[in-house]
Amino acid sequence: MKTGSILRIFTLGVFALATSLVCAQSNEASQVKISTDGGLRIESSDGQYGVRLGGQLQWDYKRAEQGNTLVADTFEARRSRISIDGKANDWTYRMLFNLGSKSNSAEDLYIGYTGINGWVITAGRQKEPFGFEQLESSSSIVFLERKGATNLFTPGRQNGLMGKFSGANGGFQIGLFEDTSADSRFALTGRVHHLVIDNEQTRLHLGLAHRYAEAASTTALELGATVGSLHLQSEYFWQQPDGPDRDAWYLQAGWLFSGAVRPHRDGVFTKAQPQHRGGLLELVANIERGDGNFGSFGLGTTEARSYGLGLNWYASQLVKVGVNFRQTETLATGADGHEVRGRIQLSF
Repeated sequence: MKTGSILRIFTLGVFALATSLVCAQSNEASQVKISTDGGLRIESSDGQYGVRLGGQLQWDYKRAEQGNTLVADTFEARRSRISIDGKANDWTYRMLFNLGSKSNSAEDLYIGYTGINGWVITAGRQKEPFGFEQLESSSSIVFLERKGATNLFTPGRQNGLMGKFSGANGGFQIGLFEDTSADSRFALTGRVHHLVIDNEQTRLHLGLAHRYAEAASTTALELGATVGSLHLQSEYFWQQPDGPDRDAWYLQAGWLFSGAVRPHRDGVFTKAQPQHRGGLLELVANIERGDGNFGSFGLGTTEARSYGLGLNWYASQLVKVGVNFRQTETLATGADGHEVRGRIQLSF
């Protein structure tokens, strides 16, 4: 039996087992609450036990050129994920599998403890708390792909132990993680964020993150803001590796039509939600400069400047359709590349 088939059977088996455990905590079947708001949720009547089945499918068309050379002209399943989140009293767990990857591997696989007021302690494979854009869900980022700087400087998911504290207008995270990107064995990573202004129409987010590893020390500064329908996001990265220092920055802006405001929750921006039957339109633009991973243009890891424009249509709370154009030019040689990407996304 192929790995993908085994993984699908395992995922469904885990969800069935978790559902049975939730039902077992209620004396009567009628006490179990079932909801389809944000995935399929099954919860005990007292709220102490629960399980949620979620999913994400992104289907893309991509055309990329480096100079006059065609790099890609293809349709692809960018992501095909299924997730299971659950809780049992003070304990939580999360499993996220990418069924579209060649390895069908687990992307998130961790256990959490919530028994300390304001804190969540997690152990397993999870995102390191580094990178404003990286910590946003791929369903929520307003450009279809993350910036070259984000791809280069942020570690993404690693195995580790992390503590997270959340307050009314901010919080912090700190953790010890494996470092698989270099010769270092471990990395110590921390992040602090605060909403300096927080009201219905206006928010100002400031953040600072640092990652210390033997091979390199990296710092990130974060800025986010919403002023009515306008939203802004920016980061500056600075890294001190064994060789010359590297740095980069980006600035991203977007406008939501119909008077909508981009949501912000728990230190990151989240996906805009349409309030009308016709959906919600969003216009976005960005500029970045500095070191980055621009592999999708065929330029690799280099120092470059890049520009992008995009249009998103949030057709419903589950469906998003987007199209992007991005142009990149290396600073050293002037080599250039551009990409047109379209996507239809279903996430719940």
